[in-house]
Amino acid sequence: MTPLQVIQTGTINAGKLIGFSNRIGSVIEAGKPADIIAVKGDILKDINLLDSVGFVMRDGKVYVNKFTQDK
Repeated sequence: MTPLQVIQTGTINAGKLIGFSNRIGSVIEAGKPADIIAVKGDILKDINLLDSVGFVMRDGKVYVNKFTQDK
């Protein structure tokens, strides 16, 4: 599997399997929960970057933001 396929398997595809198709999507959309992570770099080139997540947002609330501390 490509890195993109691995990520989709654990997120979008898994959500569809458990019946969350109406609540999830591959883009940020109004009315859907905003569960977002961010890393420094391109995870499609280095999937190991997922071991160092620097930003986490769930349902629109920020739980981790290491990027603003880098200044």
